[in-house]
Amino acid sequence: MNKGKYIVIEGLSNYRDQIIQRLGQELTAARLPVKIMREPESQNDLTARAIHRLTHDPRYPMMNRTEVLLYNAARVQSLEVIRQAVNNGVQCLVDRSYLTTLVVQYYGLGTVPDYQKITEVIRFAVGDMEADLTIVLDTPVVELTKDVQTKFTDHRTDDGFLERVRAGYLWEAKQRGLPVVYADDDIDAVFKQVWQHVTDTLAIRDKAAPESQPQSVAAVLAANPPVKAMPADPPAAQAKSEAAAPPTPQPDDSVWTRKHDNGSMSVTASGKAELAKFVTNTEGSVYSFTEAISPITIAAAMARLSRRGDDMRVTLLDEFIGKVEKDEQLLHRVITAYGDDSVQQLGGQYIVVENASNLLTKKLEWGRLASYLEQSTRYIYFDQKDSNGHYRYFVPPELKGKLRSQYIRTMNQIFDTYSKIVADLTTYIRANSKTPKAEQDAAWRSATKAQACDAARPLLPVATKSTVGIYASGQALENLIMHLQSDELPEARAVGQQILDEARKVIPVFLERADKPERGGAMIAYRANTYANVRKLALELLPANHTSEEAEAVTLTDYTPRNELDIVADMLYEHSDLPLETLRQEITGWPYERKIDVLTAYMGERLNRRHRPRPRD
Repeated sequence: MNKGKYIVIEGLSNYRDQIIQRLGQELTAARLPVKIMREPESQNDLTARAIHRLTHDPRYPMMNRTEVLLYNAARVQSLEVIRQAVNNGVQCLVDRSYLTTLVVQYYGLGTVPDYQKITEVIRFAVGDMEADLTIVLDTPVVELTKDVQTKFTDHRTDDGFLERVRAGYLWEAKQRGLPVVYADDDIDAVFKQVWQHVTDTLAIRDKAAPESQPQSVAAVLAANPPVKAMPADPPAAQAKSEAAAPPTPQPDDSVWTRKHDNGSMSVTASGKAELAKFVTNTEGSVYSFTEAISPITIAAAMARLSRRGDDMRVTLLDEFIGKVEKDEQLLHRVITAYGDDSVQQLGGQYIVVENASNLLTKKLEWGRLASYLEQSTRYIYFDQKDSNGHYRYFVPPELKGKLRSQYIRTMNQIFDTYSKIVADLTTYIRANSKTPKAEQDAAWRSATKAQACDAARPLLPVATKSTVGIYASGQALENLIMHLQSDELPEARAVGQQILDEARKVIPVFLERADKPERGGAMIAYRANTYANVRKLALELLPANHTSEEAEAVTLTDYTPRNELDIVADMLYEHSDLPLETLRQEITGWPYERKIDVLTAYMGERLNRRHRPRPRD
């Protein structure tokens, strides 16, 4: 197996983060496993993170030379994480490297005036982990925005300091033969130059595999086209409103899945026979997995849930069963490329619930006691009918006669409207895209599809059905079953029983008391009875109409905090020995700038949407 590449984006530029994200999107579209990291405080190494936090903790004042040593100590840890990922075939896109430490401390601040000494320290920390490619982005200081200057909040950000840092980057790039990309142009033009350097680097294969011929990214894309969950463009509205055509007969027993004219897929008889080895139920909406399929394969299949709209058993047959046993490294790359942290943590009992209404989905995810993945209305079109000609919405079995017919008719109208709107939106977004035609690739199609899906998703009713993948410990699963079986929603109670039946086929010892009177039965009765009793009192004691017709539907009665600076005391509470009320009184007299300093420190340097400040407790 060829190794991955260690690619660094360096320099002073307001494009750096965007360039790294776009590189990640392009490489992922080429079905290459990608990790985006920041050096030296890699999020994958607890020691590196702890050391880096120490350099920013005001409780531990330190000399600049101490910071240099700590940065490089964290670097040793981070580079080992990068080494392991690269050896597993992952393309590591890294924001900054030892070059930043060198140019900031030596050129910008002069912390270590002995160039030989600081380079020796860095060389000791780096060892043999030099990047395969380091690109230096260069922007004149006068063009740098305030957002970019905040990247150096540890140090002075005056023009003189930034000019020295910029000069340091350019001088070191020249001495080390690193490519420099002038980043004061249009972002697309800058990315095009960076992309050329990256593709050239990816074409250089590992020396340990001489039999492998150099490949360009174009060749990689051609050999490994991105897997599409649906056609690139939605089918015409007329085709959507028709029932799916009957499947074309395929007598070959080796054919496990069958694709219909409208794009939907189903499992053949031979496919169900093969599936029976790996799942506990080949027909129903709830099933678990047998010991014949490895946990890592299940995790890989669940990683595909949010990007593929099929029954997951179709995905198993189409992408994994019969293939992964021949190439375990391929399976590892699939997990790395399509998974996220929640997928990588899966390693115990899995349950899948197909055809769950959106209302049931919320109940399945009650309490967030387990790990969840579900088909996303942000990435998948819900405009297709199944092979029986039905849209994906739940029909309560208790609806009968005329009411049932009216419900189905109304739902069909809603989904017809959604189907037309999402198709028109996709066409409109793509027609008005400013992306050059030459760059309208798979990543662009995926992004424009997501825009249309995101805009149209509020039209989907709560009855919309999707697939939910769940991983839970025995205890969490037992609690989920009892929660569902005590719910007033018939769909929830039915699925609760189905989960218990299927999970018992795999982990019976953990669930043997889930419905026994002395344990699960008592808890189910307790929850159901308390809910019913409170509801009964509400109906008896409260008027039938709580508000007059003249009243506003929603009234804002109060909000807190009225000023975000009001919560500064709460931010400091865990770091102080003072009672909260005393803290609030103390902070009342602080100047505005001091409160802003605390708020800014609490928010921190957010690198992506997942960085959300929160209290420890």
